[in-house]
Amino acid sequence: MACRVKRQTKQSAAAKKTAVAKTPDAEPKCAAKKCATKKCASKKITRIIAKINVGWGNSLFIRGAGAELNWDKGVAMQCISEDEWLWEQYVPKGDITFKLLVNDSQWSVGDDFVVSAGESIICRPEF
Repeated sequence: MACRVKRQTKQSAAAKKTAVAKTPDAEPKCAAKKCATKKCASKKITRIIAKINVGWGNSLFIRGAGAELNWDKGVAMQCISEDEWLWEQYVPKGDITFKLLVNDSQWSVGDDFVVSAGESIICRPEF
């Protein structure tokens, strides 16, 4: 089944431009402008990227201490490519100690990983 693309007429394009022009007070949706504000700059987003292919149909989870993580139940990480998984969250302060698990049941081997609030880490867990 082929996708149908709705073609925009000159009239409908002009109408959309007019609608946008009527609201000059509206905040721009540009990410660069939005994050340049003092409020956004003060937030500390902590990112954990795991570089591992866990196989088709499997998922990677994170457990730990800090940033509302716990050692009893994992939080699913977001798959961003075939061998990259992401967990990110606003963390105001402190360190996060964590381990990764396949399907929230098989623990990674080795020492715990540690990342500070507002930092990013790329880890390569082994199972």
